[in-house]
Amino acid sequence: MFPVGRSNLLFRIINEVNSNCKYHSIQRLNCLSNLKNLPVIKRNFFNLFRKPSKNQLRLKDKVPDGYELIYRNIADRYIFLCQLVNGVTILVVGVVTMLDLDQAQKLQFNPNDQLKVAHKQTAKEIVVYISVFIVIYVILQLLVSQVPVRVYCCPKSQKYLSIFYGNLPFTMRRLQFQVGDVKQASNNFMKLPWTEYQYEIKDQQKIILLEQYFRRPADLFIMLGTQRDPDVEKDK
Repeated sequence: MFPVGRSNLLFRIINEVNSNCKYHSIQRLNCLSNLKNLPVIKRNFFNLFRKPSKNQLRLKDKVPDGYELIYRNIADRYIFLCQLVNGVTILVVGVVTMLDLDQAQKLQFNPNDQLKVAHKQTAKEIVVYISVFIVIYVILQLLVSQVPVRVYCCPKSQKYLSIFYGNLPFTMRRLQFQVGDVKQASNNFMKLPWTEYQYEIKDQQKIILLEQYFRRPADLFIMLGTQRDPDVEKDK
């Protein structure tokens, strides 16, 4: 048998260990309950086509405070994919061309003339293909450079911030202008399907705007300066 002092000390140690175990078990239960309440994010290919929230777009575009989203092109993901696929295709064709030129240098020392002729014909075809892809990429980039994916407006300062895709994939370009700087484009030498939706920003560039992508139809006319913003008039 233990002495009374030692037995009391042992009893206190056992009680403290039990209380700590209960405390830690309660903590574990609380952590497990919190984990159950956390949203589960499933990452898959289809997330690329899901519509992001306005707050996510503001963080992505690094928009200052006071700006509101008034224009949103719903085809922005498809434009990005088209630009990406076209760029990757040109890169692959370029690598194949470099390898083909390297092979041509090796065939210069080959006595078989038939191989040389066949290889020259193949090299010419590859040059034609890569030239076509480069022309397509340039045309696509000229079109993409005129299509804003989003436009933000600051009603107080009457300033606008438009977001475009850059010349390279995964890059963005920003353009600022004010009310009245946008006008209907004129002097078009060639009638294209998007000619009637083409506008021109004063001393900057041409852009393509579709009315159905605006937050409300009045936002287009407010941007053009032909209509006053009713929200700003109320604040006055």
